[in-house]
Amino acid sequence: MGIIGFAAGVTLFVDSLFPGPLRIADGWLAVAFLVLMVTWGAMILAVRRRREDDGSPVSAHSLLTALPLWVKTGLTVLGLLMVFYFLVFLGTSEGSPSQTADGYAVMEHGDLVRTISESEYHRLRSAERRVLLGFVLTGYAVIAAVAFASRTKYRVESD
Repeated sequence: MGIIGFAAGVTLFVDSLFPGPLRIADGWLAVAFLVLMVTWGAMILAVRRRREDDGSPVSAHSLLTALPLWVKTGLTVLGLLMVFYFLVFLGTSEGSPSQTADGYAVMEHGDLVRTISESEYHRLRSAERRVLLGFVLTGYAVIAAVAFASRTKYRVESD
């Protein structure tokens, strides 16, 4: 299921890189988020079943130390890039692009900030989607790293 959510996130992200209107409906963004939450929960339950050699539960610290350096570096770079991109987006965003009866506008809490062209509307919607998908894809990267670490280092508790 995590692979489906990750594929949806990557597909939506790639769609937002092309100029013009978004080709994939926003409903798929909700699918990527929902699958992420379900996958995150399943990962937590799976890790709770893992045991150290002495039979004690696995700690977050031991999972982090089990990751190879290249995975830790990749997650750190991805996380910092996502935070940087989010902060830049917040600093440059005037509001949310919307379609109105008169055309296209940027709205902030229901108030009109300014009117915009159709091409600017599509550009701003793509930027919003990329920021949201940064969180989704980083979440899937963390899940993959934890699954990798717990699978390679720890045994499953037998019932």
